[in-house]
Amino acid sequence: MKTLFDDKSITFKCPKCGYEITQTIGWLKDHDRIECPGCGVGIKLDTRDLARGTEEAQKSLDRFPKSITIKL
Repeated sequence: MKTLFDDKSITFKCPKCGYEITQTIGWLKDHDRIECPGCGVGIKLDTRDLARGTEEAQKSLDRFPKSITIKL
């Protein structure tokens, strides 16, 4: 499920060398591995919680009223 958050970036550190890796949420949800640009180590990604969280947040946003009524 595509969400409003997929184009937002997350930065995290390589567990081996500490290099700061920045990637979009959408990319992270679609991949299970990333290679550290700093040291080349392969990093296994478990993004199930990230995907679940962004989908739940999107569903909450979808339930927001599309308009409001103003009363005088």
